[in-house]
Amino acid sequence: MYNDILKSSASIATNILVSRLLILAKNKSIEKLDHLNNKAKKMYRITQKGIALLPIMIGFHLWGEKYATNLDEMKATMKEVKKTRKDL
Repeated sequence: MYNDILKSSASIATNILVSRLLILAKNKSIEKLDHLNNKAKKMYRITQKGIALLPIMIGFHLWGEKYATNLDEMKATMKEVKKTRKDL
């Protein structure tokens, strides 16, 4: 999962990916497992709690497709939100 995400078109920094995976594991949306063939590596598996989020994520995506008319503006707004997320 980790390498798959890094290789994807998502372009996420490794430190951010690690941070997000730790948060998801702490919240029990995914579980961290030992790799079967390499003890230095870890594997992640979605839990039932994580699976329960899928309809919500799909709903957000469908909402965005329907109502997001200016994606560039939305991206700029989200960039600012990420900078000030704690203040929000």
